[in-house]
Amino acid sequence: MEIVSGPIDGHPDALLVKVTGEVDSTTSERFREELVALVSEDVRHLILDFGDVTYINSSGLGALVAAYKRARSVDGSLILCRVRGTIAAVMSLIRLDKMIDTHDSLEAALATLA
Repeated sequence: MEIVSGPIDGHPDALLVKVTGEVDSTTSERFREELVALVSEDVRHLILDFGDVTYINSSGLGALVAAYKRARSVDGSLILCRVRGTIAAVMSLIRLDKMIDTHDSLEAALATLA
């Protein structure tokens, strides 16, 4: 798993976080720690691009919930985009897509910050 984050033009309180690879039992704790650490009083919004995530287990889904709660604690948001295949199906099955704002494209996710 790899996480790369960067600023979003016009939104100084937001970061784009590109996640690639597998979020499993060996990477989920680091995933949670990194996401939670990115959220602060200055950075309240995270957009996670999941287009290149190939697998996520329950620990990884729990990490998303932890990051969501952290963002909400500073009046921010956690937004997912490009969630595909079985990952999207599992998120829908457990209704995580109802809690965490999810979009088909990066453009649609960015539009929610406007």
